[in-house]
Amino acid sequence: MTRYFLGLDWGKAKVGVALADDETRMAFAHSIIRNDGQLFDALKKIVQENDVETVVVGVPSSFAHAQGVGDAARTFGERVAKECGVKVEFFQEMFTTKMAQSNLLQSGKERSLDDQEAARLILQEWLDKA
Repeated sequence: MTRYFLGLDWGKAKVGVALADDETRMAFAHSIIRNDGQLFDALKKIVQENDVETVVVGVPSSFAHAQGVGDAARTFGERVAKECGVKVEFFQEMFTTKMAQSNLLQSGKERSLDDQEAARLILQEWLDKA
């Protein structure tokens, strides 16, 4: 049976989303969700529609962690587990937004998609190390 994974790049204003499965082991950018009162409803819908088993939340490097961003991402991930009823894993990420912007620039895609591309990078790195 195929297992599905969701990658999340948490941000104060937006959350980037990516999807993958254990057969192809390739992450694909999915969407960007506003970080507002509808966020968890939107995440639940994605989890249910895609039969997601595990959610991978990117946790920023120690520099960003020192500024409180890492704690916020972990708190977010814990709430995702509770609200969506899925297993959540945290994955140490560094410079994914910069890499996402570079990827988008090289492929001629719109820079506003950087959150979902960052989520794709986080999920792909997690898949590669699993």
